[in-house]
Amino acid sequence: MSATNKRMGDKISKWMSARTVSDQTRKRISESLKLIDHKPKVRGGNGTGPTLSQHTLSFMCNLLMEYAIPTAGSGIAKVPNCYKVDLAEPLVKLAIEVDGSSHSSISRKAADKKKTETLNSLGWCVLRFTNKEVLLGAEQCAEKIMSTISRLKEMRITSPTES
Repeated sequence: MSATNKRMGDKISKWMSARTVSDQTRKRISESLKLIDHKPKVRGGNGTGPTLSQHTLSFMCNLLMEYAIPTAGSGIAKVPNCYKVDLAEPLVKLAIEVDGSSHSSISRKAADKKKTETLNSLGWCVLRFTNKEVLLGAEQCAEKIMSTISRLKEMRITSPTES
């Protein structure tokens, strides 16, 4: 696909999303975009599904991947209706994030901090690892996760029951 076709496809997509277009016109434009191999931009995540690091930790610690934690109705201002975390153990409210190199930017660090603070306020414990940490030391990361799960389970058992 030529760069010109891609630019044209991007312009058409922006134009379509900014205007009300009839279903018939939208269908015709969508068909023409398929001819130039235009694909919409993926929002959130790396666009390719779970990473090798996520698969590794999920397998080693028996964790759920790409788990959505609802935030709607929490009373916290300006947060999405839910946050997706890379890995989770919902029974003890443990969220694990495996961050790639894009998380080193200032804006991404601020978004990560807000996400962590929001999840903490909802009672979730958040652990963060880098892809490099997991790939070079998966056993140590898994140990930290399992000891955190154990500690959180113990806290739940010894905490007073709510009435």
